Amino acid sequence: MAFFSVVIPAYNRETTIKRALDSVLKQSCTDYEVIVVDDCSKDNTVKAVYEYPNVQCHILQSNQGACAARNKGIDLAEGEYVAFLDSDDEWTEDHLLDIRTAIEAEHRQIVCTGGKIVKTAGEPKELYPDTDGGDIYHKELFGDVLMPTSCVAVSKKALKEVQGFDIHLPARQDYDLWLRITEKYQLSVVKKCSAVIYWDNHLHIGSSYMNYIRGTTQVVEKLTQNERISCRDKKKLSAVHYFNMAKVFANNKAFEDAKVYCRKSMKFNVMNKNVLLSVLLLFPPLYTLIREKRN
Repeated sequence: MAFFSVVIPAYNRETTIKRALDSVLKQSCTDYEVIVVDDCSKDNTVKAVYEYPNVQCHILQSNQGACAARNKGIDLAEGEYVAFLDSDDEWTEDHLLDIRTAIEAEHRQIVCTGGKIVKTAGEPKELYPDTDGGDIYHKELFGDVLMPTSCVAVSKKALKEVQGFDIHLPARQDYDLWLRITEKYQLSVVKKCSAVIYWDNHLHIGSSYMNYIRGTTQVVEKLTQNERISCRDKKKLSAVHYFNMAKVFANNKAFEDAKVYCRKSMKFNVMNKNVLLSVLLLFPPLYTLIREKRN
């Protein structure tokens, strides 16, 4: 039985899937199996995968989304740990070795590395988890501590215990999963940027920000129904997430919606940042100018 099951969801990725697979096959740690789950691609993605004889390829019967594909990969996985890799990303050669070293040193169920964020415009940027590891659940409640899925490996035991990704969420499925896992298990962090994230290829906030809003709203509703979270923390996390949603609206020039969500944030907790945002939203051109300068 392999130590790692590398799970790669794919949909219309004929131009990038080989890059992802080549990066796996070049790993210095070779104790792995590779499972590609194709979400009914309409291009030559499956044909490209079939060029790799040692790679398993499972095709879903209908298009269900990346997280359904990941869940199927988890079901098929025989490895002790599942390492996720998106089909448009890649790893440096010691990615799995560094994760295994961390697992053997600390015996934790979830590990996260840093990642190099590559965009069409601008220089690549190295990002790391906003934590040194350990018990991060309380910090994770108030924002994204972990990195995207291509930076994360989780024991199959933990994934099955929390029942994998919530496919009913329109977005934020990874954040929701990290919350459910870190509520139960401590995190190991590898302080290396061993995943390369091609951000412009991802379905991110700028291309579908309303999915982000809907997904975050549903995650907040889940959290406020969690009896293990204190009332004080529920108010604080609601304020933080509604503030973040207000910024997403503003960044997409939906300023009236941004005002509504900023007021929701202040209803739960008045913070310097939501007060400042409420003022800036009175002057949309000023907000846009400040954002452009910061970017």
